[in-house]
Amino acid sequence: FVAGDNGRKTIAADMLLPDAYKNLACRVRESSGSAPVSGCSSDSFSVRPTQFNSVTSNANADNAGNSPTSTPVIAAGANFVLTANTGVKGYDGIPKIDPSLLQWPNVPSVIDGGRPAPGTGNLSGVFTVAANPLNGNGATGNAFQYDEVGYFRLRPQAVYDDTFVSTSGSADVANSDCTDDTSNTLVGGKYGCKFSNSAATNHFGRFMPDHFLISNNAVVAACTSATPFTYFGQD
Repeated sequence: FVAGDNGRKTIAADMLLPDAYKNLACRVRESSGSAPVSGCSSDSFSVRPTQFNSVTSNANADNAGNSPTSTPVIAAGANFVLTANTGVKGYDGIPKIDPSLLQWPNVPSVIDGGRPAPGTGNLSGVFTVAANPLNGNGATGNAFQYDEVGYFRLRPQAVYDDTFVSTSGSADVANSDCTDDTSNTLVGGKYGCKFSNSAATNHFGRFMPDHFLISNNAVVAACTSATPFTYFGQD
């Protein structure tokens, strides 16, 4: 340690920390000589998981999203479960989901009658159960809903965590010690403050229509004048 660099040294070799830490400090011990001296880091920092390495569901009929017969079958609009895992001890966060990054395979350009296809459908729901800090797995939402039929999958960065570092107490975000993204590559000597799924998920489904809708002008009453009784107007 010398005055010329204010006693600041850059470690030439990478240091591997296998676990996640919200608020971590470093203590260096100079052990030579008769009176060893210890010094602590000037501020703390966070160590986040690299990614959500898997997103799973109880809606898992066909990972490829192709089979028209595989089970389980889930009614469109019914609740299903999504679970996000990191496999990193110490992570205890609750991820978020970006429904705009949903992908529907084999989207038709038109449907029966020449009407435009409905699009990718709408995904709703949130993660409510935090990951288990013993293994970083099990962040879960039990009331996700999808309003289309068939299968869908989630594109990269659809499941993300933007709070594990920002609310950790390490001040990495406030001090601009990380970048406002999910980068796992150094940019200006900094990694991203956030992390997400880096690859597309398996396909979830199979979602099926829930019911038919009957409109008044499409049905002719079968009842006679003697029994004027119909179910018009009911789904």
